[in-house]
Amino acid sequence: MPNSKDDLSRLEYRVNEWDVDLQNHLSKLKEHKKPVILAGDLNVAHHDIDIYDPIGKEGESCFTKEEKGSF
Repeated sequence: MPNSKDDLSRLEYRVNEWDVDLQNHLSKLKEHKKPVILAGDLNVAHHDIDIYDPIGKEGESCFTKEEKGSF
């Protein structure tokens, strides 16, 4: 089933393209001295405290080592 929480088919895109593009965009805003607040559901739990049952969720979509490191 595509887009299920266990589907990691888009992990490479997320880490290698989407996160990179977002960071580049934020950097450009910073260069123009624009105040920025990044808010919203970015579909990643960055720290263990950000998710229920971090041990049981390790490696699942939104909580992989790659996503946490890229974020």
